[in-house]
Amino acid sequence: MTVALVTLARVKQALRVGVLDDDGSPQTDDDDHILTAYIDAASDAVLNYLGGRAEFVITGLTDSPPTNDGCPKSVEQAVCLLVGYWYREPDGDENSAFDR
Repeated sequence: MTVALVTLARVKQALRVGVLDDDGSPQTDDDDHILTAYIDAASDAVLNYLGGRAEFVITGLTDSPPTNDGCPKSVEQAVCLLVGYWYREPDGDENSAFDR
């Protein structure tokens, strides 16, 4: 079972993806499916990195994605950074070494 450590809305805000128009409506939800997959994978990676300390992180989380303040902000930021990296560099080629 995957525990998402951040909400889709928080990731979209952090990455400035689909930010709200002046009338409050979202600009786009085209990438929600891939962002959700990245959130799940990044959450798993962060929890795996934390190892035995992961229980501390998910203690108190009642929903997935969390709707309370149970996740430390540093962990939330780590997930957002990882999602952002995968979203902006999906091929992992940040230096364009494979461009022709």
